[in-house]
Amino acid sequence: IILTKPKKKAVIALDVSGSMEWPYSFPDDFMYKDVNRETMLGDFKAYETKEKSGVVSLDAYTRELENYIKQNNLAKKDYLRIDAAKDALQSSIDLFRENDYAAGIVTFDSYGTALSPLTQDYDGLKEKIGKIDSGYGTDITYGLKKAVEVIGEGGLVILITDGRDTTSRKNIMGKPDYGENVLDTAARNNVKICTIGLGLPQGVDSELLEYIASHASCSYEFADSVSRIKSALLKQVQTQEGLVFLTESERLAAGDEKKVAEFEAAQGTEKVIVR
Repeated sequence: IILTKPKKKAVIALDVSGSMEWPYSFPDDFMYKDVNRETMLGDFKAYETKEKSGVVSLDAYTRELENYIKQNNLAKKDYLRIDAAKDALQSSIDLFRENDYAAGIVTFDSYGTALSPLTQDYDGLKEKIGKIDSGYGTDITYGLKKAVEVIGEGGLVILITDGRDTTSRKNIMGKPDYGENVLDTAARNNVKICTIGLGLPQGVDSELLEYIASHASCSYEFADSVSRIKSALLKQVQTQEGLVFLTESERLAAGDEKKVAEFEAAQGTEKVIVR
């Protein structure tokens, strides 16, 4: 019997820090006591950008929102970050099956943990994703180091995070306090790192996530819904397969054809030929 390893490998590095329990969206009629929507969003921006303290703690907002979700029989995945990420990942695992990838899962808060080594047991991966819980603290560097360790030589890492981590910002965008910069390690091992920022727009550190992706031969996508997480995963995996995607601002000229997969067409697009 000759056993061969799949040529294509991917590892998901999922942020499970405490802030991933927070919302990325609010129901239209949700209020915390007499605090209006603008104030709620301002408090999230104040805390997540480290500008100042908000009026109400974010954990208090989140507890009240969880009660509201339960009382109104709403889906947590439509409002809470960790639930959105888990749902999108479970429904996107078949991307790896369809494209013959061996896939692994790494979770990270203050440390990185290999939840699953590289495998083609896709149903097993879905089951493990469903059992993920949030932790404490955030260190993207540890998550990426563990993902690169799991993937070995060559492959694709997809980082999903709400992206607020001042320690990693210094260690990734500058000279690390110790050891090799994880982006240098990835480059040496021919590992690409794509990034997905999940959360409220003002809270995600897009600059850091764009920096990581651009220095690791991949792309950054912002996501504020389950469908956009899935679209980002689709784009990042299928781009490795040689498909070309339209950008939001791109239009097709008359007679143009492009090889594309699922995407949101920009306003003004008149015709698309999908292959």
